[in-house]
Amino acid sequence: MESAKRVRCTNFSNNEIEVLLTLVEDREKVIESKQTDATSNRDKDVEWQKLAARFNALVGSGRTAKQLRMKWDSLKKTTRKRYSSIKNSLYKTGGGPGEGELTKWEERILFLVGISATGIECVFDSDCAGEGS
Repeated sequence: MESAKRVRCTNFSNNEIEVLLTLVEDREKVIESKQTDATSNRDKDVEWQKLAARFNALVGSGRTAKQLRMKWDSLKKTTRKRYSSIKNSLYKTGGGPGEGELTKWEERILFLVGISATGIECVFDSDCAGEGS
């Protein structure tokens, strides 16, 4: 019994990720809207179709709106995980350097999507991570 193999596209290049990020930044109000009613969802779908057309005109790779949307969701998810990991490494015992810093892309993505949850500012505690005093 033969199984139909799924045809994979090529991985996104750095140039494609840069173009996708730039296009999403231009359309963030609609794409990242928290509203989920039928009208808003339809507007998001239309925006992704326009974004895909513009993306393919600039890059010429033939990506669909669904592929671009999945890549954007993946970028957001991995950026949030990395931010959380870096932040958690600051609070670990043992000293030494943390896990590093966010890349330029990750900073741009985090700026667009925002940070879901932030800690409470510690105004009285003297061992706050990241403070110089």
